[in-house]
Amino acid sequence: MRTALLVLSGCAGTGAPETPDVGALAASVTAQTASRRSAHVTFQTAGGTTGQGDYRVSPDVAADFSMSSALGPARFILLDKVIYLRLPQTERSARPWTRFAAGSADLADAMIEQADIGRQLEKIRTAGTVTGTATEHPDGRPTTRYTIDVDLARLIDAERDTVVQGSLRELAKRGVTRIPYRLWLDGENLPVRIAVDLPGRSSTTDYTRWGEPVQVAAPPGNQVTDRT
Repeated sequence: MRTALLVLSGCAGTGAPETPDVGALAASVTAQTASRRSAHVTFQTAGGTTGQGDYRVSPDVAADFSMSSALGPARFILLDKVIYLRLPQTERSARPWTRFAAGSADLADAMIEQADIGRQLEKIRTAGTVTGTATEHPDGRPTTRYTIDVDLARLIDAERDTVVQGSLRELAKRGVTRIPYRLWLDGENLPVRIAVDLPGRSSTTDYTRWGEPVQVAAPPGNQVTDRT
């Protein structure tokens, strides 16, 4: 589940440096997103999964995402460090929601770390190199696209989350040695798009509505089953 939500997030700043390293990008993105604290996200993967939703990191951490795949619709809610899942196989049930309360605080923290773009860039700081930049307009606005080449072996060494590390090791077993990573930033160094290109696991995530209010509510109690 931690790898399902791909890098979703992080005050004032100027345009990005002409030839930045990954550390400079991470610092700039974190400074800009930190003052916004929320965003709307849409994403799609090579496997056909699509989704959209909102998240915030202040005054508390919360998120609400709807997804669709070949298996059917699903929904994910994170609120008060409790995770609620509504999966395709439970859609017609009287209690379609499953609540993961015990031990979910650590999982929630891990998911938010995945959502923080600045922290994700920090993770690839020692493993990634900016290999190119270009001006592009993915959503009609001018952005700077940064192409980052990530050394998978170095990324595995730098990763501290055992679940994510295990997923990366599986990629290495399949012969992957480099991860092509592209990041689009607007004139304020706010993320507009992130794309990761991997065999069968490519994904594109778009960000809009930075700083807008986000309301998240838990499902009705009579539709929830607890999972211990």
